[in-house]
Amino acid sequence: MFYFRMLRPMRDRTAVAGLVKGLVCALVLIAAFARPNSIMAAEDFSDCRIEVLDGRVRLKNEDGTRVAKVGDTVANADTVVTGPSGRLRIKCGDRASFTIGAYSQIVFEKLTRASSNEKLVVRVARGIAGFIVYLLGSDRFEVHTPSAVATVRSTEWTIDARRKGTAVFVRKGVVDVSGSRGASPRAQLQAGDGVDVGLDGAVGTVKTWGQKRIDRMNARLGYDWE
Repeated sequence: MFYFRMLRPMRDRTAVAGLVKGLVCALVLIAAFARPNSIMAAEDFSDCRIEVLDGRVRLKNEDGTRVAKVGDTVANADTVVTGPSGRLRIKCGDRASFTIGAYSQIVFEKLTRASSNEKLVVRVARGIAGFIVYLLGSDRFEVHTPSAVATVRSTEWTIDARRKGTAVFVRKGVVDVSGSRGASPRAQLQAGDGVDVGLDGAVGTVKTWGQKRIDRMNARLGYDWE
């Protein structure tokens, strides 16, 4: 009888210990899923580096201006400026790739975010850039030019900011385009579509671009766009 009386409390303690262990494991799992989301929100494109570079390219930030080289890190608020023969490709892990052509000025306004409510933002002040971006869930990535705003999630597209306005072409996925001044109508581009946006922010008609125009744009970027 004494044996059975002792055994039951031991079983009770074992059951309680198992329950506690289960709760701890559950909390660990919850934390494991919750923390990457918060970390990802703060480090979406945190490891961006120049992968390949040709010609003269300058990198500007709060520390000044210097000649860029392969391996340089590109972070929030950095500006990349290319000369007449300059071009480069920036890789952000397996999340994004930015290819920049000659005579371009690209401001990487927000490559990382303090919260998931913020948008990732790159500004094409002038010139041409190709974007390959892979995001998760409801994340949004925006590219601003003086006349247009392009919003995407996961896709491949090019933007050419010129004196007469902005040209947007989609190679893969879907891109929403609007005028920077809120002019309507907006446009939604799918693979093979292109659109021109005037300096006044007026979005033109979405068209299927001819191969010659696509080839000219890709040749200006080079690398994996040709």
